[in-house]
Amino acid sequence: MGGRLRRVLYALFIILLLINLFYLSSHNKLSALENKPGMRILLYPAYLISKTYYFFDHTVDKILNLSRAYDEAQLLKSRINILNTEVLLLRKQIETLENQLNLEKIKKSYPFNMEVSKVIGRNPLFWHQYVIIDGGKDKGFSPGMPVIAEGGLVGKIIDVSHNNSKVLLVVDQDFACDVRGDKSNILALSVGTGSSVMKLNYVPKYEEFEPGETLVTSGLDNSFPPGIPVGFIVEISKPFGSYFLEAFVMPYVDVLRLDNVMVIKGFKKDR
Repeated sequence: MGGRLRRVLYALFIILLLINLFYLSSHNKLSALENKPGMRILLYPAYLISKTYYFFDHTVDKILNLSRAYDEAQLLKSRINILNTEVLLLRKQIETLENQLNLEKIKKSYPFNMEVSKVIGRNPLFWHQYVIIDGGKDKGFSPGMPVIAEGGLVGKIIDVSHNNSKVLLVVDQDFACDVRGDKSNILALSVGTGSSVMKLNYVPKYEEFEPGETLVTSGLDNSFPPGIPVGFIVEISKPFGSYFLEAFVMPYVDVLRLDNVMVIKGFKKDR
């Protein structure tokens, strides 16, 4: 009896499995059978399998779509970064061209033979000390030649090799030049401090400099042509007990942002 019941159950299981598989393969043809109460019970597992399959298939499809959208977004982001980099490079090229055009205008305003040169290096430890420019003996450069940029005085050449030169900056402690006030006409000696400013020496207390006054080269030291802007006064004090006043000067040229400069070749010192 037990063996016969087992065989009947196996047969019912196989029939139920075949009905569900057939339903999964051709459920449109059996739609009419679903309306019969008895068939609903038989077809319910197939219905669950079908709905589960549909749910996972739909979910996987959405996940794949999201993955493709994410990949496309990353690709667009990379292209945007590349375009931003190209824009920055173009802006830098435009700035360089504008700087060169301004230098050409400055060249025409001075009655000297001048050579445009590019800054190619600087002292990494003492950035207020000197810069290296392209061009040396090959361009006729020699020690002592003044160097200017858009805005004013940069410094002077102190060492020359075959194809580059070292320029001592106006803010270096070893740099000095005679200056005068553009308005007051007061004479002074501008010296570097080794930082971002310069200071004035040998100015008597009774002299009346004004904060913000422009200082230009006087030409009296025969090292620089007269009239080149050097900087403007940012601070003045008159220490008690001292015959001279103290004044600090901000250079007109930002030595940290030097790109192109001009070497004055035609200026001759009077001996």
